[in-house]
Amino acid sequence: MPTLLSGHGRQQTALFWRQAALAMERKAEAHKFPDTEYDAYDAVLCFSALQQMSRIQLETLLPRIREALRVFFGSVSLIPENTLMHTDDQVRAEPAPYFQSIELNCSPWPNGQVECYFRCHE
Repeated sequence: MPTLLSGHGRQQTALFWRQAALAMERKAEAHKFPDTEYDAYDAVLCFSALQQMSRIQLETLLPRIREALRVFFGSVSLIPENTLMHTDDQVRAEPAPYFQSIELNCSPWPNGQVECYFRCHE
């Protein structure tokens, strides 16, 4: 069961996700992730990371994911610490330029947080 984090815990959690997003961006640049040369991916999963990325990071990563796969699954936690995505409409709008179909299912948690799960495909 999810627990409500104290102020310090929230800061640490937000810092962790920002660091994870930056590491993902660095890895994408260093290793050209996803590798479109071999069409090696059927799906990419990205949970609770997109909301910590900047506009530039998203605009770099999302087209690469689209080129390399058929389906993109993940989730976005709608929390105040998010960089860009604060509503379900914003979660739907970010991948829209790159994917024809975006399915979204938002689920409230007992602590008041909302988690939006998405599936993007051709």
